[in-house]
Amino acid sequence: TVSTLYPIAAGPDGLRRAVEELCAQAEQAVRDGAEAVLLSDFREGGRTADLTFVPPLLAVGAVHHHLIRAGLRMRASILVETAQAWSTHHIACLVGYGASAVHPYMLWSAVRFLYESDKSAKMREQGKLNDISLRASLVNTRKALEAGVLKILSKIGISLLSSYHGAQIFEAIGIGDQLVETAFRGTPSRVGGLTPPELAEEVAEWHAT
Repeated sequence: TVSTLYPIAAGPDGLRRAVEELCAQAEQAVRDGAEAVLLSDFREGGRTADLTFVPPLLAVGAVHHHLIRAGLRMRASILVETAQAWSTHHIACLVGYGASAVHPYMLWSAVRFLYESDKSAKMREQGKLNDISLRASLVNTRKALEAGVLKILSKIGISLLSSYHGAQIFEAIGIGDQLVETAFRGTPSRVGGLTPPELAEEVAEWHAT
């Protein structure tokens, strides 16, 4: 497991350094024999105010391209454990930039929270919601995500997930050349946009809320 968390006190330039360290740790893990590298923003006990995260898509893309340049990409899979993925688009982007599996742990926690809430329990009792188990709710959520990703693939004429995995069939809007070179190499970004320090500031603002 390679943590994607870094000290928010590192400031705007901290994101760039965190990505470099992330790539170095992933490379070393593969050289040491790891067949799967888990990029995770999970922290036991919850995230603290002094830690922020490398956006998961940036982390995946950066490690994916770094391992390609190091000649190691075929030796290991990239897995993602993140609270920042909860929709089919998020999952599709992560897979499209190299993730072999995604664990959206915050989504599962949200499903559990909503299922166990008094309001949901009351609505199930009144027949306003289907009276299914928590496990069934989690299974349904996973099926919905998988069906959504397959629908995205079908719209661009791809029938196999393996053909979509790492294919980068995207065009970036609002991402500057530095970020494209770091994590999205080969992705068109015609209008330019965010630099690493600007992205770090956006993440810090989101973290503060």
